Amino acid sequence: MKPAAQMIARAVDTVRQSAPPCRDQGPSPMSTDINKNRLRLEMDRALRDLNREIINPQLPEMHLDDLKPAMAMVARARARYLKRLLDIAASDQELPDAKQIASLHAARVTYEELVTAIRALETAIERGYLDVKR
Repeated sequence: MKPAAQMIARAVDTVRQSAPPCRDQGPSPMSTDINKNRLRLEMDRALRDLNREIINPQLPEMHLDDLKPAMAMVARARARYLKRLLDIAASDQELPDAKQIASLHAARVTYEELVTAIRALETAIERGYLDVKR
């Protein structure tokens, strides 16, 4: 069994062991909700531990200044995307031609990809998968 599956299986076992014994009428809706919440918490903890265990060793300990080049890259991509839009709008054409649209599209794809990546980095930091010092 893979480590992730093992951790989840342990979480499920923990919840089952800590659950109160069932009565003849079956578990009450409240105890079922409690068991689901326990399982969810155990799975969240297992997922958090796995992410930290896998992601943290891949990247060196960082300082806030180490993140600034990535943040600046996103800002430059945003600026390029917006500038292309405004340049197209300022042209004498009523509508942009195919070349202008392709250029705008490329700038948007770059910008959106970088935003997605920086958000993933932010999430990893917020959830404690990465160590960042001020």
